[in-house]
Amino acid sequence: LSPESIEPHLHDFRIRVVPGGAPLLLERQWYCVLVGVVEVVRFVLPAANQAASASPPSRNFQGLPPALLTPPAIDMVGRLPDGATFCAGDTFGPAGDEWLVAGSGGVELLCLPLKAYRSLQLNAADLRTQTEDVEELLGRTPLLQCCPKRVLRSVVDLLEKREACFGHDALRKWQGLCIISTGNLQILDMPGEGRGT
Repeated sequence: LSPESIEPHLHDFRIRVVPGGAPLLLERQWYCVLVGVVEVVRFVLPAANQAASASPPSRNFQGLPPALLTPPAIDMVGRLPDGATFCAGDTFGPAGDEWLVAGSGGVELLCLPLKAYRSLQLNAADLRTQTEDVEELLGRTPLLQCCPKRVLRSVVDLLEKREACFGHDALRKWQGLCIISTGNLQILDMPGEGRGT
């Protein structure tokens, strides 16, 4: 993404700090880990024989299975380090039912609402398509068609898109190299000037 495409959305970005060991409940946001580690954990039920030994029958008044009376163990299955990104709706771990928990030192996250994130993605895709179209146009221009692609990419940043209406003298108005992308430029002899414009 270019700085120009991000700039309109700068006011939407937020920093969120989650203390160590606290669960990270995902809201409708895009997240990037700035500082710290996010742990991917899952709850593991104890084996049936362990649950039976941990739960005395006298306390099971509701007749629940022993496994439901024993607190589950927490098993860490992965980590999201600095620079990792994720969104609300993403799944984590091999089973896809894992939770996110801030690492022992806490975690600092960069957040962006999903609506702004989707808009940013669309703008970037549009900009990429426009850049590719301009590169193709430059490649067909006789003056630049022998230039390597890296040179054409650098020229794209120097171009200004302008429009001329019927009757306007575009060449006199705009100094420099003009490349016609759509339409026609008619060369006329202006009376008393002795040259075409």
